[in-house]
Amino acid sequence: MTARRSPRNQQLARIHIAQRELGVEDVPYRDLVERVAGVRSSGKADTSGRNAVIAELGRVRLKRERVATAKSAVVGASVGASARAAAAPLQAVLEASGRTWEEAARLARRQFHTRLEWLRPDQLAWLASALAVGTR
Repeated sequence: MTARRSPRNQQLARIHIAQRELGVEDVPYRDLVERVAGVRSSGKADTSGRNAVIAELGRVRLKRERVATAKSAVVGASVGASARAAAAPLQAVLEASGRTWEEAARLARRQFHTRLEWLRPDQLAWLASALAVGTR
C-alpha cells in the first residue's frame, strides 16, 4: 500500500514543477511568492497562499503562451534579432551534424530545464558547443 501525499506537499510539488517549467529563477520566484502570498517561501504560506501562487504561476504560463502564439503568427517575429544572431551557430552545428531541432530542444530541456525558445544567448552558445563536441 502506498502512502498518500499530504495536500500541502501536493501543492508544493505543483508550485515547484511550474517554477521549473517556466524557468523562473529563485529571486524572481521568491518575489512572486511574496507579492501573492505575503511570505518569501511557498512552504511558509498557508493553503490559500499556496493556491494563490499556483493560480499566479498558471496565469504567467498562459500569458507566455499567448505571447508566443501571437509572435509566431508573424513570420520571423518569434525570435528577436539578437536571439537570431545567437541561434545562428546552433543552426550551423545542427546542419553540419545532421541533427534536428528536436534533439537540440531535448538537450536544452535536460540541461537548462526550460524550452529551447527561452534560452539566453549564453545558453544557446553552450548548447551549440555541446552539440559540436558530440559530433566529433
